[in-house]
Amino acid sequence: MEQSGKVKVILPKQTISDKLTKQVLVIETTNDKYPQVISFEAVNDRTKLLDNLSVGSDVTVHFNLNGREWVNKQGEKQYFNTLAVWKIDVLSASETPQYAPPAEISSKAEEDDLPFS
Repeated sequence: MEQSGKVKVILPKQTISDKLTKQVLVIETTNDKYPQVISFEAVNDRTKLLDNLSVGSDVTVHFNLNGREWVNKQGEKQYFNTLAVWKIDVLSASETPQYAPPAEISSKAEEDDLPFS
């Protein structure tokens, strides 16, 4: 499955155990009449997919829909769904302005090879 939208939130990585690290990515759909805010989960080595993303970027998230059953301490069954990220395509860079330092200015006179003054 896949869903396109604009990156709204990238939460910090969480270490759950020595075998489980996860990170949450939230996007907002942009082509819908009623935009949706959707939370995706990247687990273990897939958290690297979020390293180069920035808020405001347009992306397509490829994911699997996972569901599971869990029995709590009271013996009650509960059900959970997860949108598990496996690939992210960046469609456009963030709208956040990028700062570029000014070109280095040298105080030394440089020779130029122009044929005129």
